[in-house]
Amino acid sequence: MLIVHKKSKILVCMASMLWAVLVLTSCSRVEETINEIELVAPVALTYAPVPVKKGNIQKMTLYDTYVIPYTEELAFERDGVFSRFHVRIGDKVKQGQILAELDNEDYLEQIKKLKDKIADTKKQYEAKINRMYDEIMINEIILETLDKSLNEEQNEDNKVKIHEDIITRQADNTILNEKIKLEKDLMEVELLRLQEELEEASKLSSQSQLVAPFDGEIISVSHWAREGYYQRQENPVIGIADTKVKMVTCKYISETDIDSYLDYYFFKDGKKYPITYVPYDPEEYSAIVLNEGVPISTFVFTEEAVDVEISDWGIICMVKESRENVLTVPIDAVMRDSTGSYVYVLENGKRLKRMVSTGLSDTISIEIVEGLMEGENVFTEN
Repeated sequence: MLIVHKKSKILVCMASMLWAVLVLTSCSRVEETINEIELVAPVALTYAPVPVKKGNIQKMTLYDTYVIPYTEELAFERDGVFSRFHVRIGDKVKQGQILAELDNEDYLEQIKKLKDKIADTKKQYEAKINRMYDEIMINEIILETLDKSLNEEQNEDNKVKIHEDIITRQADNTILNEKIKLEKDLMEVELLRLQEELEEASKLSSQSQLVAPFDGEIISVSHWAREGYYQRQENPVIGIADTKVKMVTCKYISETDIDSYLDYYFFKDGKKYPITYVPYDPEEYSAIVLNEGVPISTFVFTEEAVDVEISDWGIICMVKESRENVLTVPIDAVMRDSTGSYVYVLENGKRLKRMVSTGLSDTISIEIVEGLMEGENVFTEN
């Protein structure tokens, strides 16, 4: 089962340039409604009896679609001057391969300067702190000598002077220790600030490259991205397709509308395939609308669709209502006039008109609420 996420950052999931024209020009919405035109039984046509039987009825909205490869349009994560492409349309690429680059010289120079400044700042602070440690060590040596002299001195006046010198040097060491602590704190703050600047510059430098998010094929390159021209981060640069992953797109359906349907699936050659709706990231959708783009709805297959190939045509069926195990007849069997809905029933070898009450209908069958029984035969156009 494939789950597709759309990140806040501009990693875009939408139809490739190769298929967009087909999809956008082919997508159409079909609402199935009961024919309101008054009908009578045509005399010149022949009719064949069809049995009334129980079945399931689904009222649906249908969207034409084509099967296309999973695609992403890649954009740089920052603004910058475009440097060069490394790929062309049709190239096969591997995950992680560099596809295009912005000019990165300014950031590389900034990174070098910041690294040098970090080293110099650390060196200056450490030298200053080491000088203070040296002063403390000298004072400690002198204090040991003064303590010894104080014990040996007999003259009281000299003892007072020695004692005062001891107190002064002890105070000096206390002050020096406080200065060391302060300098360490200042060094930590300064280095942290420089490190944050370095990390930001390194991040911006790394964003100068577009890399392939998966193995795939290049399907489009922007003609606006040219060497020396300024490139904005919201503008797609490269389209890449993963032909191993299939998806379908159609005319835009909002997420609110999607939630209102009972079910939806892809239908081809009489077979249903489960699909999952891929919602737009709000910022991505806003960018498309603001740039006067045409949003489309994207679905991916939730199970491996082995019978489905790229470029196959199909229908996305959005189920509005569903009735199970109800009486059904072909929709062509029911006619209407001013008196209501009616069918022609085979009774005792004769074709007789009978009024009926109908319910839910699709493009093939219609529910019979009253007027018929299972096993009876009604006439439909042969």
